[in-house]
Amino acid sequence: INELGGGICNNSDNILEACQTPSSPYYDNKDFLMSYKRCPDVQTSYQQTIRYKCMGTWTAVMDNNIYTFVGLAQDVTGVDQDTYKCLMTLRDQHSEDNTIRWGLSRFGDCRNLKSLEQSPIRIVLRRVAPKTTFTIPQCTFPRNMTGTWFTQGIQFASNVWINDTHIHYKTMMSQFDYEETWFTCMAHLDTRYLVSKVVVGRCEVSFVVLILSLAITQSSVTERDDLSS
Repeated sequence: INELGGGICNNSDNILEACQTPSSPYYDNKDFLMSYKRCPDVQTSYQQTIRYKCMGTWTAVMDNNIYTFVGLAQDVTGVDQDTYKCLMTLRDQHSEDNTIRWGLSRFGDCRNLKSLEQSPIRIVLRRVAPKTTFTIPQCTFPRNMTGTWFTQGIQFASNVWINDTHIHYKTMMSQFDYEETWFTCMAHLDTRYLVSKVVVGRCEVSFVVLILSLAITQSSVTERDDLSS
């Protein structure tokens, strides 16, 4: 986070979370929490958690670039002009590190957002895996499966890395953007392995059954929607 040019606050506890919790009235991606934490070397940094509500989205073309704008309302009581914010991002950013840059206004006037670099508050989003105990392994895979693999079928663009307890997919979604998926061994019976599945940057934890044939070291995947949580 870089606010008003006061310096970049790169605190690992600066978290944006848009996940719905059980029995909560807040829906995924319609409401989200932003936790701001202090950075000792950035005087403009502060510690606060704010819930934002999405009021609407639209697109605009500026300098031949397509931007997405989001109108936000925050739940922190105070000065009326602080209630509403405007958020903008550039489509197809193609960052090598898979981050997403946003620009945030101080007040509700979107006209002050000219570009990501000139925004009053500049935010870099780095995708992280959801916090869950289901990434702690409870079993091990066959040892002759470990190593670096590739896939066939709809995920042909995936690089696969396997160790004794985890399977990691890195799938290229385009020439620049990629998605990371982690499978964790939870239980097995004969050649059937129950694994948890988390996608970096998403909220859901689901469960998948892998059927592993040790003779030909191939695998087929069956996803059980009724096991998702």
